[in-house]
Amino acid sequence: MATGAACEQCAELRADRRRCRACVADQVRAELPDADPLAYRQAVEHRLREAVTADLT
Repeated sequence: MATGAACEQCAELRADRRRCRACVADQVRAELPDADPLAYRQAVEHRLREAVTADLT
């Protein structure tokens, strides 16, 4: 429930998402070092969707 107040669980969730995004971005950067910015961003977004989908199942 959104109250506008600071919430420790919400902060942890945001931190987890940032860590996941950074990890995926690092993996894509290592695997596609010469990718143009658009291809890089698309690869990161695709893998993030896969990660989120995997977490939901």
